[in-house]
Amino acid sequence: MENIFNKIENKFDLKKLVKKIFIIFMIIQPILDVYMTLFDSKIQIVGISLATIIRFGIVFIMTLMIMIHARKNKSTKIFIGYMILVVVYTIFHHINASTFSIELPTVKYSFLSEILYLARMCIPVALIYIIYNIKLNYKDIKKIVLSVSLIISAVVIITNLLKVAYMSYSLEDVVIKENMISWLGNGKYDYYWKDLTCRGWFQSGNQLSGVTVILVPVITYIALREKKIRNWIVLILHLITMLNLTTRVGVFGGIVFVVGISFIYVLEKMIHKEISLQVFKQKNIYCFLVTVMIFAVMYMNSPFRARASEGEIGYDIGITTNTEDNTKPEEIKEEEIDKAKFIEENLDSANINYYYIYQAYPYTQDLDFWYDMIAKVPEYERAGNRKMRTLLIERILEKDNRMSNYIWGISFVRSSSFIWPERDFETQVDSLGIVGTVLFIGPYIAVVLLGVWKFFKNFKDNLYLSKVVYLIAIVAGLFAAYVAGHILNEVFPFVFLAMMAGIALNIAMGNNPEIYETKKELRKYFEKVYSEGKDAFYKELENSLRKEEKRFIVTANPETLMIAESNSELKECLLEKYVTIVPDGIGIIKGAKILGYPQKETITGVELAEQLFKYCDEQEKTIYLFGAKQEVIEKLENVINEKYPKAKIVGKENGYVEDKQKAFEEIKKLSPDLILVALGIPKQEILINNNYNDFKKGIFIGVGGSFDVLSGTKKRAPKFFRKLHLEWLYRIMKEPKRLKRFFDSNIKYIFKLSEEK
Repeated sequence: MENIFNKIENKFDLKKLVKKIFIIFMIIQPILDVYMTLFDSKIQIVGISLATIIRFGIVFIMTLMIMIHARKNKSTKIFIGYMILVVVYTIFHHINASTFSIELPTVKYSFLSEILYLARMCIPVALIYIIYNIKLNYKDIKKIVLSVSLIISAVVIITNLLKVAYMSYSLEDVVIKENMISWLGNGKYDYYWKDLTCRGWFQSGNQLSGVTVILVPVITYIALREKKIRNWIVLILHLITMLNLTTRVGVFGGIVFVVGISFIYVLEKMIHKEISLQVFKQKNIYCFLVTVMIFAVMYMNSPFRARASEGEIGYDIGITTNTEDNTKPEEIKEEEIDKAKFIEENLDSANINYYYIYQAYPYTQDLDFWYDMIAKVPEYERAGNRKMRTLLIERILEKDNRMSNYIWGISFVRSSSFIWPERDFETQVDSLGIVGTVLFIGPYIAVVLLGVWKFFKNFKDNLYLSKVVYLIAIVAGLFAAYVAGHILNEVFPFVFLAMMAGIALNIAMGNNPEIYETKKELRKYFEKVYSEGKDAFYKELENSLRKEEKRFIVTANPETLMIAESNSELKECLLEKYVTIVPDGIGIIKGAKILGYPQKETITGVELAEQLFKYCDEQEKTIYLFGAKQEVIEKLENVINEKYPKAKIVGKENGYVEDKQKAFEEIKKLSPDLILVALGIPKQEILINNNYNDFKKGIFIGVGGSFDVLSGTKKRAPKFFRKLHLEWLYRIMKEPKRLKRFFDSNIKYIFKLSEEK
């Protein structure tokens, strides 16, 4: 099995592939939600929405791929242990739910439905596991967040302007009465404020509020960080969308988190002494003020002001109060006729939704409860759907009266039957019990607690927006779940909550997305490193020399790659298509293994030069030597003439000439077959790269200090050191001043590899 996994890993870069799939998966979430609104009831497979199948399928595939990639990691063992706990919990949950004694007319418990719900609750934890292992960088996060925000804003704003959007406060697809232009004039309109609320073509106003409030801290951070007008425009559109929803979570969440993130940004600059009077002349200040002004003008004229001034009690989500289609009781015992009569006579004035008393929990089933509810319970204690739902759940739990209901839950099917479930934590405790709530909601809380603990452990060093913004986004989502619901049991919002949790977990573990941004280049280098071994490579060079093909070879060690990280010219050179990178040192071999790239053996610059001298001798080719001291280059010329008499040295130049480009002009005139440049990294590679396209033939190699060894001026490390791949240690022993250079390259290289693993 391990061999199969190794073959899969060698053929595909699973981590990179999963990251690409994940980015696409997150960006299409609003599109899938729109699809579910418009076509969900029309296109289903075995009674399951196509969008749901797509979501489950993609998450399953990504999880499987990461489990193969990270099969030896601790995170995979933890995830497998977690899934075992879920299976055990599911068994006990089903046993308890299936033996529940209270019959409800609107509920038919189904094991398959409950399994699908529990599987849906596993998606966020799977996503946290995936994100922790793929380690999103800032650019990935920015791409996801801005793309999703723009899609949501476009759908909501365009459908609003065209007057084809659906109302936020209706479970039915009821179209809005007027668009936002109608209320931007003077804040007066001819319709009730709920008729102007807008969710575009998304399934639920509350779900969409949850998504937007989770994203708004990160969008604000991106706008402040990059100081680009286009990012501020995205934020403005996002806030307009939140205002159109007309939910408290959307409107107040937008205000609180934009102001809060901006405050932390200024605080960060002050603490780290990066702020001065010049800050008031920065683009961010003007963009922030424009954003506030636009939002303020729209808010003052929006339906939300009418809602706020109305001071409504409860929350009407569109369930009918019409009794025409409701079934009234047919048979009532004679001794209970007085209570039944009282309920019927006082129902209209009791301010209780007819759905509850006739369908969800018919009063004929529990006359005592409904009589007490109308006659004895004050209206403010039962007013609104949220309070009524809580009272009904408490009643059926009281009647079934088993401790196991609180431990394992009564099932989502039952708890959701009492109107569309709200205030997620309450819903989850009812549906899943204490154990299920800890199992499925606990990971979010654990990430928040871990992040807060890590933050305050070293407050000053951690007070950077990049380290706290994702934690704030989780808190925003959990707060929306508590006050409004529809977050922790709906795929659309909770995948974004899971994404923020995965990123926050990485930060808490010391893996900041800001660091990953520079890591991509290290992998790009390894993708270009020659991996077939020296024999195959030497054969290629022999053929290239014979056919007079042009080649540019870079003999790379860890120092080469680390210099490229800070030198844009060398980086550009290494990533050129015509450049072949060969592993000159055990550091490249080990690094390739750590990152999952196949590598057979090292190809050192000294051995490569000697092999090419041999081929030049056999094929009577020409050579040009450029670099090192004059005496060294003269010794090397003598060595070549003696060992390889048929190879012809057509020119040479020491590396201390002032005009090195002039030396290359001479090389162009001579057009040799082999050009060795020993000027040191990165000078030799950059010089070759700047002139490479002017040649029609020639094999170019930067060989660093190899001329000293090839000429006999310096001894190469003994075979003992070479066999153990300790040539670097031998060089440090001979030249202790190399120690600092070793640290600057190799030690930092090791840390880079561990970050990118």
